[in-house]
Formats: sequence, structure tokens, C-alpha cells
Amino acid sequence: MDAWLIAVVLVLVVLLGWWIMGRINGPAERELEDWVTTCLEKQAVKRGGSVDMSGRTAVLTTPYKEISIEISKALVPGHEDSEYIYARFRSPFFADKSFKILVDSDDVLLKPRLLSNRVEVSDERFKRKYVVGASDADFVNSVLSQETRDRLLQHALDVRFGKRVGHAIGEKGWLTVFTIAIREESYDNMIDVAAMFYERFLAVDASRRIV
Repeated sequence: MDAWLIAVVLVLVVLLGWWIMGRINGPAERELEDWVTTCLEKQAVKRGGSVDMSGRTAVLTTPYKEISIEISKALVPGHEDSEYIYARFRSPFFADKSFKILVDSDDVLLKPRLLSNRVEVSDERFKRKYVVGASDADFVNSVLSQETRDRLLQHALDVRFGKRVGHAIGEKGWLTVFTIAIREESYDNMIDVAAMFYERFLAVDASRRIV
């Protein structure tokens, strides 16, 4: 058999495999999309926001004081078969700072990797549950108030501040709260935690102005 004919057969086999997987996964994916959209529409009514579509993905934008919080879902980088949901906003403060507050795990697949600039947090309960990395240890410790730590321990959410999650190059100053636990109550928890971090940014900024 000629090489070109073998190549054509291989391409047809791949295309057939994609078609079969689309037929199998398509209904489940549409059902998930519809469920996510319904969750976001409920949040829009509750918080005075609006839901728009970006392709097939629903995106909620809801106001909170001087900022807008964006809520949606995205593919996990490097794991195209997995998704996470997030709430994020661009902070008007501390664009030169960055930090990661990630749920620790005994599961090798879920354990945070390549976390540089580890920061010691003076809270034993929090240290057992989270790992923290930051460009400025004093800053992240000032942001992580007792109330903030307690809320994160209660809901087990990941938080990143700096570049937008999923964007290798982009604007700085983005606070993202996210989780792979796609449940309806997670939306409330993420939005509330995002708002809490904004309040902490306001408080830290005000304290530095006084000094």
C-alpha cells in the first residue's frame, strides 16, 4: 500500500474517532453547559449581574463596589479533559505583587507543583491545608487575616494573584479564586471569597497610606 494511502487511512481513523467521541460526550457536555449557565443566571439575579456568552461558555459579570467580578469556567491547563470554575477581578491595588494560595493534597496528581518563594504562615491549621508562595511574604501575610484564613479553610478554594490564570502573558493585578469542585454552592463561595480579598486589599492599602 502506498504511503499516501496509509496516511489518508490514518487521518480517516482519527476523524472517525473524534466523531464517535463527540457523539458520546456531546450530550453530557451540553448538559453541563446548560447547568453552569443556569447557576450563573441565578447569581446574576441575586447579585445584580449579567450573563453573556463567549462562544458556548457562559460568563457572569457582577458588580462589587468599585470593581466587577467575572465568573465562568475554563479548561485546566495541560489537562484538556478537566475544567475548573473561577471568580476573578482586576485589582486597582498592588499590581506589582503576586502570590499563590493553593490547597495542599496527599494525592500526587493534585499536589501543587513548582511553587516558588514558599511563605511561612503562622497558623498551624492553615499550614496543614494550604501552601503559600509569594513575591512579598509580608504582603501576603497582611492580606491573609484570620477571617480570610478561616473562610478558605471552610471552603477549600485556590487563590492566585498576579497574571490571569490560563494566560501566560497578560495584564497583572488579577485576583482569581478557583476550584475543580464544580458545585452550585461553589459559585457563592468563590464570589464571597473574591470580595473578601478585595476588602483586604482596601484595608492593607489604607494601612500603608497611614504609615
